[in-house]
Amino acid sequence: MASGRRSAPLTGVAVAGAVIGHTLAYALAVPNPGARLVLLATTGHTYWSTAISVAVVCGLASVASFLVRQFRVGLRPGLRRRRPKVRQDLAR
Repeated sequence: MASGRRSAPLTGVAVAGAVIGHTLAYALAVPNPGARLVLLATTGHTYWSTAISVAVVCGLASVASFLVRQFRVGLRPGLRRRRPKVRQDLAR
């Protein structure tokens, strides 16, 4: 499997996390939804609802990719996943 395909789920989670973090920050900074929409519009952030939609799709795609990969590994009884040797890496 190519390295880019392996990092795709992590990228999706990162995008979703960044948008969730920004959404929480906006909600805490301006609790009134109407005022928040006006603030976002006047500061050039009218794309924000689209960004939330993209983040939801990326997050769901990441979860689906992870589940499919786990399912495929479970179908192959002799297949062992290679795991990084964390102890050896930490000892260096």
